[in-house]
Amino acid sequence: MMSTGKRYTDNEVHAIFERAAARQDEAERAEDASRAGLSLTELQQIGQEAGIDPAHIALAASELGVSGVSPVTPQQDSFIGIPTRLSTSRVINGHISDDAWERMVLELRNIYGRDGIAGEIGKVREWTVTSSVGRMDRPVKVTLKPEETDTLVIVNQELKGQAIGFSIGTAVYLAMGLLMVLVNLLSTSGDPPPIGVGMMFLGMATLFFGGALFGTRIYAKSQQTKFARTLDRIELIAGSSAAEETLSEAARPQIDLDALPDAGQSVAEEAQRRHREHE
Repeated sequence: MMSTGKRYTDNEVHAIFERAAARQDEAERAEDASRAGLSLTELQQIGQEAGIDPAHIALAASELGVSGVSPVTPQQDSFIGIPTRLSTSRVINGHISDDAWERMVLELRNIYGRDGIAGEIGKVREWTVTSSVGRMDRPVKVTLKPEETDTLVIVNQELKGQAIGFSIGTAVYLAMGLLMVLVNLLSTSGDPPPIGVGMMFLGMATLFFGGALFGTRIYAKSQQTKFARTLDRIELIAGSSAAEETLSEAARPQIDLDALPDAGQSVAEEAQRRHREHE
């Protein structure tokens, strides 16, 4: 059966097959790229060529959950529902220079509103902001631990004292309420203490514990948000510092060691030698 469709000339046939082969090649390259993808470093290099700060590329990847290292979910320990420890961590590319660490400490002071105490234990850097009288927050510690090629940044806060205080307060009200109810039920005298007093203490224990539970959870959520902002600022400073060092290295003039005079040779003698060679 003969085809009744369009007939193509030799030139058109050649062009069609050439284009089909090119499209197949493009499709195979796209498939390979989708499987292999691009690393965060490659994305930063592309962004830097387009005028985008590499640190912003890293932050954008982290916010979308597609960074080179999977983001760590904030952790929280609790006792009878009251938070006792808050912790958030993130891995950032490269190691932290002294200049970047100084900038980070200044940023941490701005975020938490206090000077804090900065220190180093070996290669591990720490910054701790101490609690102050009249404030609900407890010491917050920021730790930078260098690993093979990256740095692990941990922000944590211990709230055990706060949890113990609320627990003791609840226990006191609860014990008083139960004691009053028990005395009323076991009393053989004609004038037992009113059971309403015991019920009042039990109600106070419930309200105290409920308020502590609700308040500490709201506080923990607020602190975790601040911790995430802290990690964002640290990562931004680290990325900016690394980019500045890269640009500084690229702009540094290369010294021609062969052009330097030998040891003990004066500059004047070297100039005369070059003049004679020129003649």
